[in-house]
Amino acid sequence: MKAYSGGASDPQSAIMTIASAGISLVGFRHISSPLCWLLTMDQNNPGRLLFFKRWVANPFRLGSIVPSGKALARAVAQNIQCEPGEYVIEYGGGTGTITSELVKKVPPEKLIVFELDPDLARHLKKAYPQVTVIQGDVSKVKDLLPPGVAGNVGCIVCGIPMLLLPDAVQLAITEGMFSVLKPGRFFLQFTYSWFSPLPRERLGLTGKRVAFATANVPPASLWRYERLKS
Repeated sequence: MKAYSGGASDPQSAIMTIASAGISLVGFRHISSPLCWLLTMDQNNPGRLLFFKRWVANPFRLGSIVPSGKALARAVAQNIQCEPGEYVIEYGGGTGTITSELVKKVPPEKLIVFELDPDLARHLKKAYPQVTVIQGDVSKVKDLLPPGVAGNVGCIVCGIPMLLLPDAVQLAITEGMFSVLKPGRFFLQFTYSWFSPLPRERLGLTGKRVAFATANVPPASLWRYERLKS
């Protein structure tokens, strides 16, 4: 299969390039659904168009050709833990699908969203002006958070494609999470893999799947991870 290099200047040209690369639309739901979504997407939906443009520019950073769906977002929101006065942090806000569900459960001033891509970060800031959006590297989370947040975080939702990251980066990100979470708390990680996206034993974690969003495109699993108790 020919690899797409990201040279198309507009989303529709990029879509047709991918389609002509030999990706079959017949018999493969996990492949055909995203492509059908792309071929029929509303040109007036700035979030979808922006996500696809950023995926074309850097597919490995985003991990999926389409943004997370509402089914996954609802599963995430149902599984967070947050007491009054605590913060919730989201890693990899993208176009804000999961953010839109989190703000239904968390006061927007207590929600902090990290997004590395500058265009997506600007989109999030415009869409959720009351939410703190930080454009930066989550491995440096403790240094980037506003004063008084570290140690008062009830839950972290991670949408970063951890499976694609080197072991050292996975370790830096998970250690960073536990450095700001309240003791005994957990983080949530969603993945499009059936298996755990993190090597639990190597990272000193316990983890289990807490939800499976079959209606998401592609289907996604939600995992809950805690620090392994010695």
